Amino acid sequence: MPAQEMVMISRTQHSLQERDTHSRAAQLLANQPFLRGNLVLRYRSCGKSYCRCQRGQRHPALYLYTRSGKKQVCTYIPRALHETVRQWVENGRRVKRLVDQASQQHLQTLLERKQTLLRCKGHFPSEDQSP
Repeated sequence: MPAQEMVMISRTQHSLQERDTHSRAAQLLANQPFLRGNLVLRYRSCGKSYCRCQRGQRHPALYLYTRSGKKQVCTYIPRALHETVRQWVENGRRVKRLVDQASQQHLQTLLERKQTLLRCKGHFPSEDQSP
């Protein structure tokens, strides 16, 4: 890999929007717990013969679905932890949105640099590429 491609860009060379996105993501990662996954409310039977759930009034139960490698993992969440886990999952979604946003900003920067490089070398973009 040429040395020119490995040069790190200082923070001041990023756009204000990129710096803001990076800052918000770093603050969230450093200060808030987060989980990647989905919460699902399921209605289950407890198995007790005398319980109302045996007559169709099943018990609500919250489960967190996550991934461990390629395997999906389902975890029961006790009622006392519902709000905590909901907040952590929402924080995970915020992290994902910020990472996606930063990725799009970096892609735009890359495409702009590519266009500049092609113009400097005398190459012209093909018709299927945006100028």
